[in-house]
Amino acid sequence: MNQNKIIFTGPSGAGKTTALQNLSDIAHLSLCVADPSIETRKHADQVISIENGQIQFNGAEIDLYITPILAQIEVSLSVLSEDAIATVIFIHHAQKSALAELENYLKLFIDHTDNIVIAVTHVDQDSQQLLKKYRNWMLMRSYRMPIFAIDPRKKQDVELLIETVMARELIKNAE
Repeated sequence: MNQNKIIFTGPSGAGKTTALQNLSDIAHLSLCVADPSIETRKHADQVISIENGQIQFNGAEIDLYITPILAQIEVSLSVLSEDAIATVIFIHHAQKSALAELENYLKLFIDHTDNIVIAVTHVDQDSQQLLKKYRNWMLMRSYRMPIFAIDPRKKQDVELLIETVMARELIKNAE
């Protein structure tokens, strides 16, 4: 059986944990470890939280990892992204900073994987333009990656993300 790793990342409240809990075949694990770059640990922001789950997909075992908040990602990015076949960036559509968040996460992950999928959540809270503003933004920057409006509470929406990631990985490996 093949083992693969997919990273879920994005701002707080975008639906990463909900998606993982909805999809994972094993109990959802949340690990908190001290940030090794900080000598004293007096505050919660000095602890790195990483969540993990696992699914079976077409005979492959896939580990799912949720990155810590943006300010903490750089410390753990090289370790997390090692051997990852893809990154799914969750963006909270109702937030005014949605495009800025997308830009920040893309800047961090674009050098670590060529298999990135964008999952826009909370579209029911702000149905204006839906994905148009993201597509236009990505087109202007020459980014070519799938983008979906999803509800992380719906298992079929999250499964579509995994199917897309795996299809892109198969195509990449066939080339």
